[in-house]
Amino acid sequence: MLKKPISVVCGIFMCVVWALAVGCQTDVKKPEPQPPEETAAWTAETIREKPTTQDDFLIGSWVSYAKSSAKKSALDQTALLADGGLNFLIYASCIPSYGMLKQGESARVRDLSSLDWWQRIDNLMKDNNMVYLFSSDAGLGGNDTETRIGWKDNAGQSGVDNAAKIVPQLNNCIGYHLADEPSFESLPSLASVGKKYAKIKDGYTAFWNGHPGSSAAATGGNYEAYFKAYLDNVGQGNAQWISHDYYPFTGNISSVPVSSPMFSDMAVMHKLSLAYNVKPHAFVQSCSWRGGVWVMPTFEQIKWNVNAYMAYGFKAISYFNYVMWGYEDCVDGIIDINGKMKNRKLYDALAAYNCEIRALAANIELSSLDCAAVYHTRASAPGTKKLPDDWLITPDGKQNLILSYFRPHNGEGDSYLMIMNNSFEDTIANRSFTIAENSGIESVALYNPATGKFEALDAENNTFALSFGKSDAKWLKISGNPDQAKI
Repeated sequence: MLKKPISVVCGIFMCVVWALAVGCQTDVKKPEPQPPEETAAWTAETIREKPTTQDDFLIGSWVSYAKSSAKKSALDQTALLADGGLNFLIYASCIPSYGMLKQGESARVRDLSSLDWWQRIDNLMKDNNMVYLFSSDAGLGGNDTETRIGWKDNAGQSGVDNAAKIVPQLNNCIGYHLADEPSFESLPSLASVGKKYAKIKDGYTAFWNGHPGSSAAATGGNYEAYFKAYLDNVGQGNAQWISHDYYPFTGNISSVPVSSPMFSDMAVMHKLSLAYNVKPHAFVQSCSWRGGVWVMPTFEQIKWNVNAYMAYGFKAISYFNYVMWGYEDCVDGIIDINGKMKNRKLYDALAAYNCEIRALAANIELSSLDCAAVYHTRASAPGTKKLPDDWLITPDGKQNLILSYFRPHNGEGDSYLMIMNNSFEDTIANRSFTIAENSGIESVALYNPATGKFEALDAENNTFALSFGKSDAKWLKISGNPDQAKI
């Protein structure tokens, strides 16, 4: 008989407790919102973990595999390239069958018109975090003499048809190889083929590599017109890349950083990359051929070659070559023609530097930046521009430097300065730089490759000091609103 009254009392008691609890909650101080954690920066040690895309700084090699008769595994050779810091291959069509076949399979599955074969290549590239170009042609006969079937003409309709059948089903492919060093006269017709390639898959375009400007007969004697012959005919949005090769390291190399005509080529390509919104790519010398006429460069010389291209806004490089090849009397390289390590010290140094460059490019989103200006403190080489007296920053002294200004393509985001020691023989210690009055620069921060982050520079009286190793480059992040009139 007492159950109902007791339950009523209990119910009232619980309501009171609940009401008090709710009221108390309004007095409890809520936790302060915490700032988001700083995004971890990429470093040379971690960059391999970042999935490679066509927007990364791409580092490849032209001849990348040992001669077929050595029967070296494609899996082992590709892993060696990836461990060396490479993330890009132009001639993936040269990947050998060794290590790629299933038990009992014939090497005739190495069919360049076969989706199955290209999917094997695609999986190999994915496993090594590399991107590559599709190619229907027979490749580099100096090393790749293994039988292949189903090859087509990259520069013809058969190549376009073959690519259209296969490439949309690949994941790590980023475009098509069209031609190497075509003549000026052939470029309008190549452009018509390039336009067809661009229609196969959104964002995928044809890649071709041009002659150096010193080949006047092949380029028509006008280097700017040479590239325009393709770009104007292929149509807006149908080209992502322009590329060239220029190999500066011959027997007489002491004056290269000052007098090389390579800078003239770079200046033309830099201008066109801004005008046509395309990315410049270059081949960098890393072997010796013609019996040593082109010498085997040192690490400091290769670093100079790469940094000079980066100073001019280039977004990708490919080494010529990581592996020695069977043409042009090649006599030295990083890896010999049989696939054995030949220059381990150079391989290790480049592996670290390649990853350092890739990490830098990822941290500053280099693919979204325009190289708006590039100047030399010694502008004696053709095509180079002398640093203005009233530029954003001014170095003290007469050291041989290249200074470049990078700003976001879309106008939003951080701007950067790159300062390069334009010598692979001399170091620079404690060089002072003065920030110009009314430059709009409020502060500068120096990139630390070890951490992948920028650290504030002490700029007392608008002056800061930097030291440079041979071929060294420093990257500075600018805060403020730089005076574009000074650029």
